[in-house]
Amino acid sequence: MENVDKPLAENRLDAPGPIVVSRWRSQAHGVDRGRTRARRIASDELQERLAASADLLQASRPHLEWLAAYFADIRHVVYLTDADGVVLASFGDPESQQEFALLPGNVWSEREMGTNGAGTALATGRPVVVQGDEHYLEAFRSFTCVAAPIRDGGGNLVGAIDLSTSLADGKPANIGLMSYVALMIERDLVHARREYQWRNARQAADELAARETQWRRAHERLQLILDHVPVLVYLVDESGRIVEVNKAWQSLSGLDASSVVGRTLDEVFDRPVASRFAAHNRLVLDTGQPRSFEEEYAGRSYLSVKVPVRDPDGRSGAVCGLSIDITERKRAEDLLRAEEERFRVMADWLPLIIWVHDADGALQFVNRTYCEFFGVTLDQACAGGWQSLVHPDDAAYAVQFADAVRRQGPFHAQVRVRRADGQWRWIESWGRPRFSEDGRFLGFVGSSADVTERRSTEERLREAQGALEEAIRRKNEFIATLAHEIRNPLAAIRNASAALGAPAADLDKARGIIDRQIDSLVRLVEDLLEMSRLRLGKTRLVCRRLDVRSVVDDAVVACQALFASSHQRLRVERPEDPVWVRADPVRLGQIVTNLLSNAARYTQASGHIRLALQADEHDAIVSVEDDGAGLTAEEIAVVFEPFRTGESRVGKHRTGLGVGLAIVRRLVELHGGSVQVSSPGKGLGSRFTVRLPLTSAGSGGRSASRP
Repeated sequence: MENVDKPLAENRLDAPGPIVVSRWRSQAHGVDRGRTRARRIASDELQERLAASADLLQASRPHLEWLAAYFADIRHVVYLTDADGVVLASFGDPESQQEFALLPGNVWSEREMGTNGAGTALATGRPVVVQGDEHYLEAFRSFTCVAAPIRDGGGNLVGAIDLSTSLADGKPANIGLMSYVALMIERDLVHARREYQWRNARQAADELAARETQWRRAHERLQLILDHVPVLVYLVDESGRIVEVNKAWQSLSGLDASSVVGRTLDEVFDRPVASRFAAHNRLVLDTGQPRSFEEEYAGRSYLSVKVPVRDPDGRSGAVCGLSIDITERKRAEDLLRAEEERFRVMADWLPLIIWVHDADGALQFVNRTYCEFFGVTLDQACAGGWQSLVHPDDAAYAVQFADAVRRQGPFHAQVRVRRADGQWRWIESWGRPRFSEDGRFLGFVGSSADVTERRSTEERLREAQGALEEAIRRKNEFIATLAHEIRNPLAAIRNASAALGAPAADLDKARGIIDRQIDSLVRLVEDLLEMSRLRLGKTRLVCRRLDVRSVVDDAVVACQALFASSHQRLRVERPEDPVWVRADPVRLGQIVTNLLSNAARYTQASGHIRLALQADEHDAIVSVEDDGAGLTAEEIAVVFEPFRTGESRVGKHRTGLGVGLAIVRRLVELHGGSVQVSSPGKGLGSRFTVRLPLTSAGSGGRSASRP
């Protein structure tokens, strides 16, 4: 060994054998309070380095443990680093490991720590002895580090081992031992790596054999599948030469694989067929993309899917094709199209609106009637929402249809829709769910019809039915009333007739009763005959120019007894000047009398009745007003209809046949006039007003009133 005091770089270049370095400049190491400072790598990086050097650790551990046991009697540290000087394992005195900072993860490269055992051995690639002085550490006032590099089978440095001891206990001759240990580690490392490589090669061979077996079995399975699927499978190279075909292809062509494989398409098929196949193949090769084609051969139709087969360089060098016989499917499609066309033609000529929806409720088809009715084309109908055609107040129709789609059940509803001309029309729709042969819901097919006129007719029929029922009811009421009106006079006549047979009969009284009741019956019959003549149009008027005042006066005289019997007050208002009209005096008197009789009948005892005559610029106006039973709005609407009777004397009983006011209206209309009624309500009286055209301008004059 030689004592070196010159720079380390010169030692590396000049020393042919082991290097001995005297560390008299201890400041090269970081020393803090008797402890060495060394950079420590992160835990994750340490784990990665341990994993990368697993074979080195495995080969070194037994030798390092032996060294630690061999030097157990003295203070020492034996450690292993990787090629970067990072401590991977450390053995020996734990206190010395701490003081020397020789723990796994610490960096002891020469670049960072200066001259040291393992770091310098790695830097020089030779075994080294590094000696220190008393200023270095209190625990080792002088020390000796013996280190040796470790190489793999290729001569590459992979790490170093280091034995650090005190100088008093150190023996420089131990460098031979360390070199020997490093050599043993290298031998074991090479052996381990060779064994590892051998195991890997054996494993790779086994895996290759297993993959070959799997590939062979997969190929056999694939070939079995290809030979039994009803699909034509074939492989054609870029020159058009057939490389492989399955049994289905052989069955179709009637040729064995041995007779077609290796031959070109032109040699196997007719030129037109071969040219068509070749053009399809060329398109796939040029684009490098899978394509599908419909191809014809021997009267059959095929759907062919062709994909490019690439070589290791990624170039498309062949085409793999799969062809399925779709002849029957195309025939079925042609038949279906024909059926659809027949359905379309039939639907277009139907006067009904025909529509078809899919399983989601979307419109798929409508007929020509639909398009003409709504003023849209087929595309517009299917693209736009039919809901926009529905009346805003009939939104429940769409909800009903959505519910039918959800439950997949029948649908029936009526709705208002906007026709092409903007009119709202009523349509009635019927829908039935459609299902496939396997029971899958396909949607709805339905029809709609314009039922606006039918609804109007039905409404009129309902009104007519109601009117008929009302007429029957009124007829029954009339018969009951007529029987009552006839029974009372007949009962009085029978009683008077019976009284005539009594010994002390008052003949004049009985005769008077009979005469009055006969007069009542005559008036009853005359009213019925009058009503009948008016309804049949057989009433004849004998009109002349007359003063309405005289007619009013005669009517008041005729009804005076009626008012007196009920203690009712009649107030008469008429002008002093004549009111001229052209009328039948008898019928006009009948009009006024009937109105007065009606007022007396429906006004309570001691009630008030007002009869007024006046004239305006065009009409003579006769009004009869009372404070009696009054009328409701419903009663006002039907008060002039025949056989309508109310409760007289404010709810006492019903009386009369209900023809008086009907006669009034008909007679007034025959005179070219009008009659109206008004009432504030039930129990508040009523007012009847008759207007007749004047024969001249007329004058209202002053009004005079008398009871």
